[in-house]
Amino acid sequence: MGRPWEGMLASLLEGMHDGRVAAVLGGPLREPLEEFLVRGLPGRIRERLGASGVEVPEAPDPEGEDPAPLWEWAVEEHAEAGRALAEALAICIGEFVQGHRDEVLRAMADRGEAPATDLEDRVRGAVAVLDQARGLLVRLEDPDLPRDEEALHGLVDPVVESLEEARSVLQEVEMDEAILGTTSPGGPARGRRREAWLLEAAIHRAVANRLGPPVQGRGVGTPEQQSALLDAIVAMQEALTIEADPATLLDLADLRLAKGDTGEARVLVGHVREAGVEEDLLKRAEALEKAIEEASPLAKDRRCFVATAALSEDAPELEVLRAWRDRRLLPRWWGRLLVRCYYRCSPPLARWLARSPGPRAFVGQRLVRPLARRLERSS
Repeated sequence: MGRPWEGMLASLLEGMHDGRVAAVLGGPLREPLEEFLVRGLPGRIRERLGASGVEVPEAPDPEGEDPAPLWEWAVEEHAEAGRALAEALAICIGEFVQGHRDEVLRAMADRGEAPATDLEDRVRGAVAVLDQARGLLVRLEDPDLPRDEEALHGLVDPVVESLEEARSVLQEVEMDEAILGTTSPGGPARGRRREAWLLEAAIHRAVANRLGPPVQGRGVGTPEQQSALLDAIVAMQEALTIEADPATLLDLADLRLAKGDTGEARVLVGHVREAGVEEDLLKRAEALEKAIEEASPLAKDRRCFVATAALSEDAPELEVLRAWRDRRLLPRWWGRLLVRCYYRCSPPLARWLARSPGPRAFVGQRLVRPLARRLERSS
């Protein structure tokens, strides 16, 4: 009978960042990995379960504990233990790779998948592409540059394609750095890969600036800018998946606002304000929040007519409904159409509710409040 963690182990190996390492762990090094897991899992399982608040019974033999009964006990007795078990297993895999680096490298070489020997040359080529992108950003600030979209794409597209190739190279270097335990000259490839995404976002933003008003947290951009803004948003989101920081979150909120995604922009600014950032970033977040409010399609009339009539202007449910409106409806064309129809049709119903105590109480308690609770849970 197999080990109880075999299914999770297979899933973790399948999802590993470096498929070459996963292949040797699941192949020639599977037996020593299993032996390592038998020795290392008990302590890690107890550690991760304890960190998640689960009381674990004492081990009968701490020195030679079989992890299988402990694993099965956790699965059967605690439905929430899956994450802790996955963390324990992942930690053990990482420890095995670090402690058996030479064996892993030999097994990779036997498969013809050893790390590259020309890492410095490959990084140097990627860095040259990043420099080319910086040069393009300077050129896009030239006031004499044409503002024709087709001409701008002819200038930008080759550099964007080169950035994509550079990111692919840097990702391979990043995996080699991880297994070799080294860092390329000038810093980890991971940081350069993030920089490549940020440079691409800056290029698309510069194109948007050429096609309309500057994207500086001042409001929604023009239709001509929308394609470039979307490309910038995608690139910046990719950079944030590598590493998130408050300044980049605010840059993304700028782009979201210019794109007309006021609900998404508001959420991003909220994350920054909750993070307890430095004063300059806090002031920028506050200014951006004000711009978002002014740009909202409903900035001139913040009422939810029916909900306000059924409850009160300061009812907390109204904020839930407004947030759902901004985050779920306004970013979508059909949602904006629905909101416009609602605001066109609902005032007569709101006025009737205001002078009808019975129906007002029914709508407020039986419809509006349950709806707000459900939307709050779903978000």
